Amino acid sequence: MKNKLIAAILCCVLMLTGVFCAAPANAVNDTADEIDNLIGGIVAFKTNECDAQSIQEWIDTGLSDNAGGTAESYILSLHQSGEVYDYSGYSLSLLRYLHSSNISSASSRQKYALSLMAANCRNEYITNVLDDSVGELGIMSWVFGLHLVNNGVQSDKHNADSIIAQLLSMQLPDGGWAVRGEVSDVDVTSMTIQALAPHCGDENVKAAVDKALNLISVQQLSSGAFSSYGIENAESTAQVIIALSALGIDCRTDERFAKDGRSALDGLLQFRLEDGSFAHEPDGAYSHMATGQSLNALISLKRQCSGQGSLYVLDPQPDNTVVFIPGASDSDTESKPSDSETDGSTNVKGLLCAVIAAAAIAVSAVLFLLKKKNQKNYIVIVATAAVFILIVLSAKIQCASDYYGDNEPQRDVIGTVTMTIRCDTIAGRKNSEYVPADGIILDLTGFDISEGYSVYDVLCDAAKKYGIHMENEGSSGSVHGMVYISGINHIYEFDYGELSGWMYRVNGGTPSVGCGSYILSDGDKIEWLYTCELGEDLK
Repeated sequence: MKNKLIAAILCCVLMLTGVFCAAPANAVNDTADEIDNLIGGIVAFKTNECDAQSIQEWIDTGLSDNAGGTAESYILSLHQSGEVYDYSGYSLSLLRYLHSSNISSASSRQKYALSLMAANCRNEYITNVLDDSVGELGIMSWVFGLHLVNNGVQSDKHNADSIIAQLLSMQLPDGGWAVRGEVSDVDVTSMTIQALAPHCGDENVKAAVDKALNLISVQQLSSGAFSSYGIENAESTAQVIIALSALGIDCRTDERFAKDGRSALDGLLQFRLEDGSFAHEPDGAYSHMATGQSLNALISLKRQCSGQGSLYVLDPQPDNTVVFIPGASDSDTESKPSDSETDGSTNVKGLLCAVIAAAAIAVSAVLFLLKKKNQKNYIVIVATAAVFILIVLSAKIQCASDYYGDNEPQRDVIGTVTMTIRCDTIAGRKNSEYVPADGIILDLTGFDISEGYSVYDVLCDAAKKYGIHMENEGSSGSVHGMVYISGINHIYEFDYGELSGWMYRVNGGTPSVGCGSYILSDGDKIEWLYTCELGEDLK
């Protein structure tokens, strides 16, 4: 109790220090100490969030529990912070997640491979990911493919020169890059620069990057921040800071990136909350993604100030911190099962193991009665049973209540919303039992909501009540602001092209936040729609 009290006091002091140094934003001095205070504010907030008494405990609990969901940006920042930590628990958790999940997104697989490297883990997943991912999902799979190559990962199909040539060929006439279309996006442009930064010694690369920097300078707002899809936000601003820092450009002093006396760092700090975390929009609430990417930006700025390299070119760590893990299946048996698995699947697994053992005994008894006494037969039976038992023990088995959450009656109802789930864009395109002929998975249906209910909460209610299959990423633990819906009714993202997937609308508009962050009001109308062209094909 005493240790926790001391830790809480230290966290409060650290957060208050960060607040005083950051407010007002223009008062931030050009010193590394004040950048450290801002970094410390985020770390104090995150450690306090999971009741950890140290950064190492945060890694072992909060980040390991959210491996594959919301932890990866923090692991990257911690690795590049200059401090040495033990990431073995996180590595095991992430490998277990990768082993039990079908990650269809090529760029997501690349990001996980990079996270394993940041966690000092050497695993075959990293070496295998390049050949089957580069270029498979548009520009971002080229960007993160280059990040892996920049960190020494080799591919039989791709190298730095071939990936760079492809990225340069994708530069738009306005000087930037985008996922689609002819108008660049500041996030995609900045992330492309981050990957190209180590290669600016090449004249062609430098020319392309300089052209992109001119565009970014023009796109900067008077607040010092940046916007994407018309929304001024922390994440876009953070990506610009990471890109500038990778090029050795100080975002606080370079005149190209200051508007009305406000730098890109000033723009980022307007999203900072009193507790040290960051919001997505000005005057908004805590956002996990904004906080994680802001930490990336601050670590990048600190590295730039001290003459270190890009955030995405990983620093070598002492040999004794490297965790060698032979394979995902091996690590899977060593990692701790999640609470949802132990609560909802232990009995099922035990029953299956018992059935397998009983079947092995029965087969052995039959052979014995038939006087088949060759020892090899019994060895094969035992070995086969053991393999099946290991498969059962390593599998992720969840009942419906575990997967979607508690199925308790709604309390303190504040209103009613309606929701529909449709896949009109693919109706009739493919003979599938999961695609209704009329495209309607759930017709317009009413749902009660409580205070703080999100779009994700209503989708979970619908899945439970009507038995609709739903898969998501990033909802581990109590924080589901970053939930991403990868599949509904066994229809998944990328099933119908690299721009296909699920989108949601509320009252006809497309929100700029994740479905776990959009808080509903009485009378709201929710639409879940499957798109094949990033929403351009939706009426």
